[in-house]
Amino acid sequence: MPRGFTLEGKVLKLRKSLYGLRESPKNFFDHLKSKLVDLENGFEQSSEDPCLFKSENVICLVYVDDCLFFSAKEEYIDEKIDGLRSSGLLLDVEDDVSGFLGVLIITKKEDGSIELLQTGLIDRIIKALGLEDVNSKATPAETTGLPADPNGPQTDGDFNYRSLIGMLGYLTGSPVFWASKIQTETAMITMESEYVALSMAMRDLIPIRRLLNEGCDATGLEKEREATILASLRSTTKVHEDNAGCLILANTPLPYTTPRSKHYGTEYHWFRSHVGKTEEGSLEVVKVDTKINIADIMTKGLPKMDFERLRFLLVGW
Repeated sequence: MPRGFTLEGKVLKLRKSLYGLRESPKNFFDHLKSKLVDLENGFEQSSEDPCLFKSENVICLVYVDDCLFFSAKEEYIDEKIDGLRSSGLLLDVEDDVSGFLGVLIITKKEDGSIELLQTGLIDRIIKALGLEDVNSKATPAETTGLPADPNGPQTDGDFNYRSLIGMLGYLTGSPVFWASKIQTETAMITMESEYVALSMAMRDLIPIRRLLNEGCDATGLEKEREATILASLRSTTKVHEDNAGCLILANTPLPYTTPRSKHYGTEYHWFRSHVGKTEEGSLEVVKVDTKINIADIMTKGLPKMDFERLRFLLVGW
């Protein structure tokens, strides 16, 4: 019962969602979704991302109560916004998008390209950590391991070695996802650690491939332009790996394994069904030389020369 109102033996049924209730976010999203997928508006929810909606020529990305619209022509966006307003949604248009979730978005009028920057987020992190006035370093980590401490406490024997893994995903020459973290399980050999990292990278890569296909269809890219920019990406994707044993296993058809990999968790083998030619295109796992393995910058303490070389390959400076 609302405060100040009592009626013994009775309860009230709420007919409309109120702000602050636990179920209010879901109710709002369901309402927004029903308007987007209405026959007149013509949006379809993505099978890869529930917050991504696509029509024949417009993409709509939803985050809480913000909607980002992307299209090859602005008039297509205006038509969709007018349709959504006609269906009862109150939309405030905030002109071109310039910032979203800490990402600065710059649209270049010369060629229509979009540049994404995170300089503001980086500056906030530096300020939050109190590092504005510290001396700069050429590399972010020491090149040598931790030294032994002969006077330190004796080990308790429960030490678990878990590998630090790094992964990078590129689209048209620019990184679109990256990660550097400790694996959740202890690997017995290096090959196992590499194989787990490869499987985890595939969890991001394969959905991105599907999203790319959906995006190409929704934006109505012309065939000529698609051929020069995206056709090769939609047809063939190469995954680079520098461990020989991991390469052999990744390219071995399911359900076969190698003698040293019989104990690997079954949850890490799934991606091999996508390797090779499939309906979604070709996915190849290929050898990369250690000297140009860019992901090493995220997992190792490198000398200045090696660090700067990989940094240049990563970001171009």
